[in-house]
Amino acid sequence: MRALFFASLLFSYSRILLAESNCVVPNAHYEDIACAIEAFNSVEGQLNHTYKALFESMGSEDRAKLKEAQLAWVQFRDADTAFAYASSGEEGSLGALISTNHKLDITLERIKQLKGFAMDRTN
Repeated sequence: MRALFFASLLFSYSRILLAESNCVVPNAHYEDIACAIEAFNSVEGQLNHTYKALFESMGSEDRAKLKEAQLAWVQFRDADTAFAYASSGEEGSLGALISTNHKLDITLERIKQLKGFAMDRTN
């Protein structure tokens, strides 16, 4: 719970942190918490866009199943991120950086999954 509270504080202050950072978006893990938060926010937007496009392409029964699956996935992602923070053995900004990168990775994988479902629907 403490990890989730700390992560939410970091996300709340991300605008302040981003103003002080000069992020070049690499394809690997980030070494700066502000850049990691910026990347995660971007990926979260991509996830929402991908989910919405898939959701709108479905009938009502499939939409209900997708919504249920997505809610469960969000709970998993958040719990897994909290576990990554706790098991990193790091506290403070380094632990937050590790967990933010972890959350970013999981979210990127989910986008791939949702895009795969969308591709399956068009074939």
